Order: sequence, then structure tokens, then C-alpha cells
Amino acid sequence: MKNGHEMYRLIGRILALKWHPDQALDIGRTFQEETFDWPLFLESGDKHLVLPTLYGQLKRYGLTKYIREDCLDVMQQIFELNKQRNERILVEIDQITKALHERGIVPVFLKGACYLVEILYEDVGERYLGDIDLLVSDVHYLTAVEAIKQLGYEYPNEIFGDVTRMKHYPRMAADHAVAPVEIHRLPVVEKFSDWFNYEIISREMFAPTGRMDCRVPSIRHQVMLSFVHSQLCHADHQMGLFSFRNVSDLALLSHGNKFEPTTLPKRYLTKMNDYFSLVGELADLPYLKQPSGEDGFSWYRLHYRLNVRYKWLSKSILLFFQLGKKVKSVLSTLFHGFQDATARRMIKKRVSSRNWWKDQVAWLKELIR
Repeated sequence: MKNGHEMYRLIGRILALKWHPDQALDIGRTFQEETFDWPLFLESGDKHLVLPTLYGQLKRYGLTKYIREDCLDVMQQIFELNKQRNERILVEIDQITKALHERGIVPVFLKGACYLVEILYEDVGERYLGDIDLLVSDVHYLTAVEAIKQLGYEYPNEIFGDVTRMKHYPRMAADHAVAPVEIHRLPVVEKFSDWFNYEIISREMFAPTGRMDCRVPSIRHQVMLSFVHSQLCHADHQMGLFSFRNVSDLALLSHGNKFEPTTLPKRYLTKMNDYFSLVGELADLPYLKQPSGEDGFSWYRLHYRLNVRYKWLSKSILLFFQLGKKVKSVLSTLFHGFQDATARRMIKKRVSSRNWWKDQVAWLKELIR
């Protein structure tokens, strides 16, 4: 295993074994190479939050016998812990769904929570998720928040800004729960909500098998959300970044078919094609390999190659990009403060709050970590 790109290709092929099980033997041979970089394998899987997924795939296709014993122990322990956590999350999802039903609300679960309730992965322990994302209409937004609060969830800090204008209510947690909850009124940031919102999702959403008490977006909209959330909202496309957790989701969601983004504006098609093409290459999924641009050149692929080869460059670009976003946000807030009395009161409330300053310091520490 000579470099990071080759390791990424290996991980991608493991995650997509469902579509090319004949490659299992070749993957096993790769693990047997004397020069195989086991620390890099674990580091890459951990960085992308797919160690439980990799373990499930290796076990399913009889490849665990090729894994170095200490590495296999680590992967198995992480898998078992994640499985226990996800089983508890499913119980919490049931409790949340019941509480919302009592108020006439049918939640639409998004991202990781969606994949759990629709059983996208064969084993409940394979997909790691950080929180429970659910979408409701604007009409039910604040009612849903109150229903979740009645279950003991709360946002521990002071809230700055109008929650009715936020993409989602600040993340709420509870001492008895393993996963925090985010109640969304928008599935993506407002910039993209004209063409991807609750109304559009509601036209195609469906009830997962055996669960009439909740809904999930259509497969097409799940794929769109995965792309828009990671590549556009988080600006991964600008920095040549991706997540193998999303690659694994896409490999399962695509069902071996090319994705047709009917509601995606044309100006984003090239970005989507760049992203899917890289996913197709890493996971060896030809149906995702779509043309980049008319000249075949892709800035996204160039940035990806630089990130893999020069990790320090990737970290530096990410640091400056996030700092730039923060500066832009601050300047925008100050500009509104000159024009609006409510905005000025909000600014004063923030800068006089010790908790707000603590949050900014914590954000900066996490960024440079």
C-alpha cells in the first residue's frame, strides 16, 4: 500500500462489496501483503467514521481471517459498542415518534436516523450516527420542539437569534439519551431551500417497512440530501473533501443505478458529477462515474489529490476556509446591526454572554486540533 489514494481505493471497494463480491479475494490478497499499512487503514477508517461499517463488510464476506489480530479486536469492539448505541437510539426514536404522534405530527427522519429506521444497512451496528435528525413542517416546528422538551431534552446554553428562522432548533440532549436531537424546519441551509425543502420532500416521502408512524425521504431525495449537505452546505466540494460514511450510504442507496437529480439546479450538476465520479472511482462503481466538465478537468479532483498527498495543506486550507466563514458571518451580523434595532440587541446579548465566548473558544480549539 504505497499511498493514501490506494488506501482510499481499498476502503471504497470494501464498502461497495455488495455490488462486486467477486473482488473479495483480491482484497484479501492485499491484506496479506507484507508492506500493508495497518495503522493507516485504522486511521483512515476512524477519520471517516466507517470502522463499524468496514468490520461488518469484512465479516460478511469472510475477510476477517486476513485482518491482523490487534486491528480486528479494535474494529470488533467499536462495532459492538456502536451496535449497542444504535439499538438504544432506535428505542429513543420510538419514544420521540410517539411523543410527536400525540400532537398530530408525523416526523420525517433524515440522514443516519433515516438509514436506521429504513434498515439501509444489513446490521444495525454498521452505520455510525451522531444525532437524531428529523424534519417537520413550519406549522409543526415549535410544537415538535415542545414535545421533545417534554421528554427531557433541552439545549443547555442560551439561544441567540430567532429560532423560527434557523435551519433547525439548537441541538437538544437529555441525560437519559445516548443521542441528541435536531428538529429541522429545513433539510438544508436556507440558501438551497428554494429547491429542496419540506414541501418537496413530502411529495415523495414514504413509510419504512413495518413503520407507519414515521416517514423517510424518497431514495432520490436521500441521495440529494447526502450530496447537498456534505458537498454544498459544508463546502466540501470547494476543498476537495469527502466522507467514506457518505460513500457507503451512496453505494447502498444507488442500488446499482445512475442517479437522476430532477430538482437539482443545473449550476450544481457539474459539482454533483465531480463528486459522484470520485465516489465511483473509489468504490469501483462504474454507474456513478459521470463526466466532470466539458474539458474533463475537475478542480474538485485536483483538490482531492492535493489533500491526499499533502495532509498539512488540506488542514491549512480547511482552517483558513472556516476562519473565513466565521469572519464573513461576524461582518454580516455587524452590518445588520447597523440597520436593525433587534439585531443590535442580539449582538449586545451575545458579546455580554460568558457562555457565548466559551462556545467561540471551544470552536476555535476544535478547528485547530
